[in-house]
Amino acid sequence: MKTGARYYIECPSCRGYGCSECKDGRMELTGCPQDEVKGLRQFCQLSDLFAKGVMPISGGALEQSAQFVEASQFLQNTEDRIVRQWQANQSAS
Repeated sequence: MKTGARYYIECPSCRGYGCSECKDGRMELTGCPQDEVKGLRQFCQLSDLFAKGVMPISGGALEQSAQFVEASQFLQNTEDRIVRQWQANQSAS
């Protein structure tokens, strides 16, 4: 992260509308986003494999738990949104 540079993401609580967590619909990144999901590291790795078509356990997508499939989709959508926001911030500066 550049010294002095500020990066923001859409608030996950209110989805950009403004709430008690963020005030203006966005949150400043004050460190590495991966630090926020330390406990989810293995899930993130499995989700990356899942997004590439590699199932975390034997069997096809229909045999995966609904929670895993939904969580993987949520994580992939969130990662995509963060990348788009980062790219927009890079273009604006």
